[in-house]
Amino acid sequence: MRSTILMISLIITVTLMPTIIAANYQMLVECVEDYTDVGQSNLKYTCDAGNSFIAKITNAGSYSYRFYQDSAAWPSDWWTKEVGGLSYYPSYHAYMHDYAMFLGHGAPAYFMFGVKRPAVDGNSFSVVWLVSEGPNGYTWMYPHDNDGDGRYPRWITIYACNVLDADSYTKIGYTVFDVFYYTFTNQGKSVPYLHGIVSARTALVDWYKSCLICSEVPVSVNTMNDYANRLISGNSIVDAWFNAIWTQNYAKDIFGRKVLQAQPAALYYVVEFRDSNGNILASYDYRYEGMLGFSTTIYPALFQLSAPPGTTQIIYRKVYLYGS
Repeated sequence: MRSTILMISLIITVTLMPTIIAANYQMLVECVEDYTDVGQSNLKYTCDAGNSFIAKITNAGSYSYRFYQDSAAWPSDWWTKEVGGLSYYPSYHAYMHDYAMFLGHGAPAYFMFGVKRPAVDGNSFSVVWLVSEGPNGYTWMYPHDNDGDGRYPRWITIYACNVLDADSYTKIGYTVFDVFYYTFTNQGKSVPYLHGIVSARTALVDWYKSCLICSEVPVSVNTMNDYANRLISGNSIVDAWFNAIWTQNYAKDIFGRKVLQAQPAALYYVVEFRDSNGNILASYDYRYEGMLGFSTTIYPALFQLSAPPGTTQIIYRKVYLYGS
């Protein structure tokens, strides 16, 4: 399998803040199988997959978790502005965890829940956007440290079809790099806390049967087990995700031929510190960051990185990595 990188760069000069890293690891996993109430087809194994991922991670490391399924999983758990006009995020909100994961339906630039929730404009929605979807502007996400305790979603995993399908973003008036503007920096108004997103540029497989009398293959469960195992082994989040998708996420016909192979995708930063002559003094490629408790390569939020002496410029490279 091959991976391809697209990137754009932004050169800025900033005042750096001290590094703050949360000490106790927490994750939120939300999944949907029942889409009856929003008129979408049901899924079969996404919640089993989420539960299996949790079991592996918590058995291997010091993680606490929240796990919400079907009608208990709400899109408002991810929105930038909380329902009811609250000025704070409750403890179950995605932004109050070190890692957040969703498993269910998706489409270019958003993922979908099985229930609708009221946004602050009074209208109800079942989706979470990675870009602004229109005039209400309340249903995209900007993961950040809302209460100053040093905890925020470092990486978000979205097991949903086509969420990072760059070719389809143009059809809705955006590019995939607009996710950095909305989800990473809150319309360019705030510093980026989120380190990266892993998802897919194609359809993902939930399960398949090669024939009527063949056994079902729970592809989503197999994929998430593989993903967890690779993270526990110290792989980076991007590498663990890409290899789990390439290895497990496919469907075969009765002759054993692959009729569908899912392709992963990711968004993340590469940060370079340069001196006045343009020489690189230090660099941080978030592609190689692993999961807290399992990897030796862990970075703080971008604006918390320590600049070496002599730094005059910081270059943020916005990277879209996808499988092909």
